[in-house]
Formats: sequence, C-alpha cells, structure tokens
Amino acid sequence: MAVDDVGPWVRWVEADGQRLETRGVKWSVTAPSLGALSARLRPRLASLGAGERVWYAASFDPSVGHQDDPVWAGFAPCMAFLPEACVETRGGQGAVSGGVRREAVGDPEGWRRLVGEALEAFASQGLEKVVGARRAVVPWRGERRALCEALDGVAAASGGVSFAVAPPERQACFVGATPERLLRRAGRRVSADALAGSLPRVPGRDAAVAEALLRSEKDLREHRYVRDALIEKLGAFCDEIAAPPEPVVKILPNVVHLYTPVEGRLRDPSVDALTLVEALHPTPAVGGTPQEAARAWIAAHEPVPRGWYAGPVGWCDGAGDGSFVVALRSAVLREGAAWVFAGAGLVAGSDPAHEWRETEAKMQAMLGALGAAEGRVSDGQ
Repeated sequence: MAVDDVGPWVRWVEADGQRLETRGVKWSVTAPSLGALSARLRPRLASLGAGERVWYAASFDPSVGHQDDPVWAGFAPCMAFLPEACVETRGGQGAVSGGVRREAVGDPEGWRRLVGEALEAFASQGLEKVVGARRAVVPWRGERRALCEALDGVAAASGGVSFAVAPPERQACFVGATPERLLRRAGRRVSADALAGSLPRVPGRDAAVAEALLRSEKDLREHRYVRDALIEKLGAFCDEIAAPPEPVVKILPNVVHLYTPVEGRLRDPSVDALTLVEALHPTPAVGGTPQEAARAWIAAHEPVPRGWYAGPVGWCDGAGDGSFVVALRSAVLREGAAWVFAGAGLVAGSDPAHEWRETEAKMQAMLGALGAAEGRVSDGQ
C-alpha cells in the first residue's frame, strides 16, 4: 500500500456516483469520546466556509483502548479534520468483486464460546440482543486505489457508501463498503437505516431466501429491536417520525437483509448532525439492546478490540447537516496484510453455526475486493 502525504485523508463514494476525496489538512482534532469530539468541533463549525466539510471517524466504543493492538496503532479513539480541499467528481462505480467463494479459515470453536456466553447473558443479565464480531487477516500487497475502486462497485450494488480513512501517520488505512446509513441530516429532515436480520445469499435462490427471512421469527425480532430504537432515539428530537410497519428485503451481493427506512423532521432546527450521531450510536444493529448493557458485554467478552469497525464515519458542515455511515464490510490495511471484520446479531435462539456462516458471508465482499482467492485467512492478531 502506497503511503501518500502526511495527514488524515478520506475518500467517500455514494451509490449515485458522487465521489469526494480530501487534499491536505487545515486542522485536526482528536478526543477520547464522541461527546468530547463534538464539544471540540462545534466552535470550529461556525467558521466553516460554504461547501466545507469536517470529516469524522470514531471507534465503536472509544472507552475500550485499542491503540495497543498493532492492528489499530495510530487510530485515535475519535478523530475529525478539515481538509484544505475536498475534490468532488462523478463517475462509474467499478465492478462488483466476487463470483468465486472464498473461505475465511478461522476459530469456530472460539466463536461458539462467544455465542454461548451471549445466550447465557440473555437468560441471566437482562440482555435482549448483542452483536458479536470477529476479524480475520489475509496477506495483501495490492494498491489502495484499485481496492477502493473495487469497493465502489460493492457499495453501488448495495445502495451504500464506499469509504477510506487514513489517520495522520498514514501507515495504515481503514476501508469499507457499508450498506448501512447511520444518519443523514439535511435541514430539518433526518433519516436513518434499520438494517438487521440477515441470511447468506444463495445464487439463483434470492426469492426463496427472501421468503425465509421474512418468515424468520428470530430475524424479525432482531430487526424490530433496531427499528424501534431508531424511532425512539430520533423521536426525542423530531415532531414527525415515519417508518413502514413491516420491513422489506434488501438483497446485497453476498447477504440478504431486512430493511426499514426511518425518517423524521427535527423539532428544533439547531440540533445538528453531531448531536444525532451521539444519540444513535451504537444502534442495536451493531451493539445490542439495552444499549449500555450490550456495549459493556461486548467490551468484556470480545477477544480483540473492534477499533473503528462498526463505528460512525462521515462528515458534517457549518449548517449542522451531515451524512454518517456505520463502518461495516470493512478492513484495516497495513503493509503486507489486511484485517477483515464482520459481525452477527445474537438473540435468544441464535445458533453458533448459523451466525458463523453469516459472518463469513459478510466477509466475502471485502475478501473479493482484496482479490484473496488464493489467500489463506486466519483469525488472530
């Protein structure tokens, strides 16, 4: 992976072909929490010029130290910066990687233990849902630009966003093609994605898989936790909230998801995107419910830190508008290797083998983009 000029850098590509890429840095800030980052940013937002965006990335749980982990060295708990320029272009989305199934060789026994501990917590600790995550490493010496273009195709196929974020030292890069929008604020209109409940996609059987997903009590329950949480959290700020009563099926390149869009109108137009991100993150789609109990369980039980995986990534401007995604279908790139992340929602009745297959299916988007058909992938440090 080529390392460019020193300083934070972001590349962001929407499904409609809008491409944003930063050049240089006017200023940057780091913080130990989302609240502290917002407090440091707000005085600066008022002085932004027309069209200027502050770029923002944070770990899933900033209170869990991850910088001692070699994978996440150099990544602050929370970071934001104003670039000297942000170049916007539009163009094609590249090709969707895939076609040949790639197997991630991992630690299914460790995964079974994690799921078993979650099932015990549902019975004894008042948890209703918790999301378990794992990572795998694959040798990789490709070009970052080519990988980003491959991820553009993955994001376009899912209606999502392709992103790449490098911390100041630029010795690593966090990349992804996420299908999940955490928040979009445009004036008083806000929206968020409830994307939870999923099955691996089976070639030629989309209709059957979709029907099975819509009939799955476990997946419908998992989805309902996310939908209801978004309605509740956004409802605290909105005088209007709209969401379809039932989810629809969203077919992605490797996974089939239950999906509900949630939209609202802000009661107070001074509530900015940063405030809403703090209120929403982490949603039950990546954390669990109840929110704080699930976050604490993840910190105590997951064997390696998530870092920026499943955290908020996006931008905000001087008007308080912004767009943030949940950093899923993602990987950390370092010289010679890529660490790929995936998770699965666990509820009472979850089956370890089923959830393992779900994480493998989710990893396929990144593994395909990395061109890892001949690579050996293994869980670990």
